[in-house]
Amino acid sequence: MESSFREIVRPSEPRAAAFSPHQGKQILVVDPDAEMRALVSDCLSEVRLEVVEARHEQEVLRTLSDFEPHVILTELWLSPGGFDYVRQLRECVPFCPVIVLAAYGTEQDKMRVLSYGVAVFLTKPVRLQKLRHAVLAVLDHGVLSNN
Repeated sequence: MESSFREIVRPSEPRAAAFSPHQGKQILVVDPDAEMRALVSDCLSEVRLEVVEARHEQEVLRTLSDFEPHVILTELWLSPGGFDYVRQLRECVPFCPVIVLAAYGTEQDKMRVLSYGVAVFLTKPVRLQKLRHAVLAVLDHGVLSNN
């Protein structure tokens, strides 16, 4: 007896969600701009990452007291002392990879934050696909070339 196409495909049954080796990994996204946080959160949620958001340095410290992210994605210039913030963040969570986004930045700025142990330095505007790739690569390998 022949099966109909409908019986084989079963469109009325929900499809199982695609497997993601990163499912449930937690990413702390730090940016003062709510729209930027929302864009990044949506982008990372598409690959089944869990995103926790923070707006400023004090919120980061409060969040880290209760939460251990797998990666921190942070804006460099949360305050005029952005370099000090990143250095202190690396001291606070030395085993958590950090990706730094900067609204502006020079090659010297990049080298400075990388010397603090930052995994990746990206300047805005950044394509969301590139940002997602950077987060996934850091989850897989710990670091990513900044080329």
